[in-house]
Amino acid sequence: MTKNNQRYTDDYREEGIASLNKARNHFWYLHRNRIIEDLIDEFQKEKNLRRTPCILELGAGSGNISSYLFTKGYTIIASDFYRSGVDIIEYNGIKAFQYDLANNTLPLHKEHLNAYDIVILGDVIEHLDGPVEALKNVKTFLRKGGRVMITVPALSILWTQYDIYCGHKRRYSIQLLSKHIQAAGYAPIKVRYFMLLPAIILFVTRKIKHTFTPYDMGMLYTELHLNSATNAFMKILMAVEYKFQKLINVPFGSSVYGIGEVEK
Repeated sequence: MTKNNQRYTDDYREEGIASLNKARNHFWYLHRNRIIEDLIDEFQKEKNLRRTPCILELGAGSGNISSYLFTKGYTIIASDFYRSGVDIIEYNGIKAFQYDLANNTLPLHKEHLNAYDIVILGDVIEHLDGPVEALKNVKTFLRKGGRVMITVPALSILWTQYDIYCGHKRRYSIQLLSKHIQAAGYAPIKVRYFMLLPAIILFVTRKIKHTFTPYDMGMLYTELHLNSATNAFMKILMAVEYKFQKLINVPFGSSVYGIGEVEK
């Protein structure tokens, strides 16, 4: 990472967490959260759980996923490397703690060790130099038979200044995410693309536009805070995509999710 790119990353983390907290109604986050909720429901049915699964979100940022699941009645705890993220999560009524997923250096209380059925990494490991090691660290939290649920940005063709600004190290394919899940010692359960329509839109709005226009914090803020009419329209389109992907695996998308299970 160049010095200039590091500046972008620092700017994003300092200002970005608070900005993300204000974007909870954004169509993209709502769609991602709905996909994650479906994966949790599938887990409950497959495992025949008669209780609510214990869930941990790592790299939670402002706790977007955690807050969504909390309102749905799930038992969830969240964690982030940045104290500012933990403070926002706790302010929103969710138990949280600070943890360095990449290096596994911050001390953990025993209550977190092998305590969770599910660990969620919502757009986290694309920021890390060592994603496989981070996934191995996740096992510290999971029970036997527990699952890590991962979402990451997809398609290298969509790589732009946006990714550099946000501190991304890579965009994933199904093959790469599957490789990382297996290399970390998990049994791969499912890896799929999603966000089909956003992939098409992003190719136009980012790939073409940002080729000629430098990316900055103002652009990020604009993308996170769409006007209400645009956001409402996109919610309708994503509701259609949601039903469509129930019937067929979409061939590509701007995101990919993957599930790995700790073998018993």
